[in-house]
Amino acid sequence: MVEGDSLLSYATLMKLNIPHAGQDYTVYAFGNMFTFAPYRKQGYGRSVLQSATEFIRKSSVDVAILFCDKNLEKYYALEGWSATPSSTYLGYSGKPELYDPSRMLLFVSEKGKAAQAEFETSPLHITYPW
Repeated sequence: MVEGDSLLSYATLMKLNIPHAGQDYTVYAFGNMFTFAPYRKQGYGRSVLQSATEFIRKSSVDVAILFCDKNLEKYYALEGWSATPSSTYLGYSGKPELYDPSRMLLFVSEKGKAAQAEFETSPLHITYPW
């Protein structure tokens, strides 16, 4: 979100493939959402989130994923993101570490929607974070 030459708010998307429960999924990783202090509480972050979520829904990915503090789950849920209670582990298979922030997913394709229960109950292993 820009105004003239000023960047007000932004977020990033990274497309990657993640294996989970014996299947490979094409995923958009959503992150780094930020609004600069003078522009907070004016709806810019919400607008960025809505635009990104709409872009993701129109894409060919199976699932989108973001991590946040537990107190932000309702904020993202308003746009259709679902908290998934199973654990997340980061790192290579030899030494994965538990990652504590809330994991939220947006189920996009039919394949992704069909796997919702697996994502909610089976731990997710991500070999490298974005």
